[in-house]
Amino acid sequence: MAIAASFNASVFVTGTSTGLTGAPGEPMTDLGIGGARVTWQITAEAKRIIDPATPITIFDDTAGAAWGGTFTIDYLHGIVTLNAAAASTIKIQGNYLPRSEITSAYEYDVSLSKTLADVTAFSGGTNDHISRIATLSDLSGSLSCYDNTTTSYGGMTLKQVFDSTTPKVLEVNMSASILRAFVLMEGTELSMAVDGVQTLSSNFSAARVLAAGSTPAGTAGQEVDYSFSS
Repeated sequence: MAIAASFNASVFVTGTSTGLTGAPGEPMTDLGIGGARVTWQITAEAKRIIDPATPITIFDDTAGAAWGGTFTIDYLHGIVTLNAAAASTIKIQGNYLPRSEITSAYEYDVSLSKTLADVTAFSGGTNDHISRIATLSDLSGSLSCYDNTTTSYGGMTLKQVFDSTTPKVLEVNMSASILRAFVLMEGTELSMAVDGVQTLSSNFSAARVLAAGSTPAGTAGQEVDYSFSS
C-alpha cells in the first residue's frame, strides 16, 4: 500500500534519552478505546516517543501499585493498552526520546508491504495451486526535501545527518491518523537548479528496534518499527 504525498511528511532526529517524570510515573490520559480506563496515552505530547532501550514500569493508581495484568504498548505514540480496565489511573515510568524536526518533505512515497510465504502442502501432485500466507511486514519509501546548506544540525549538514547510521523518526500526518516509524536513510542524492535551490532526495526503510522489557513482563524483545495513531 502506497501513501500519496497529499499529506505532510516530516523527519525528526531524537535527542538524549530522558527520564519520564512524576511520582510514581508520567501522567497518562484515558483514550476511552476498548472501554473506560483500558487504553491510555502519555498526556504530554512532547514525551510520547518512549525509548525502547529503557525498561518501563506500568502503575495502576497514584499510590504506585504495579499493574497486575498484561498490556501492550505502542512505543512510537506513547499508548498503553491494558487487558482489563484499570482501577483508577495509569502512570508509566521509563524514558522518552525528545525529538527535533530537521526537515519536511515536499514529495514522498511510503509503501507498507507484507512478505508472502509458501505454505503449500506437497502430497504427491494432488495440489494444483500454491498456498501462501502473509508473514513479515515492512515499510519503505522515498522523499525529497529542500536543503538550506547554511543550516547546521549539530555541526553536520542535512546530508550528513541523513547519511548517519542513527535511525530517524519519520512522521506522516494523514487526515485521520499519524504514521510514525523508525527509519534508516539508505542513500542521498543532491541536486540544484539554476535558481540556487538545492534539494535532497533519499530512500528509506523501517529500522527494527527491540524493546528492553517492562514491569510487569511482556515487552522484552518486542519489535518497534512503525505504527499508526489517531
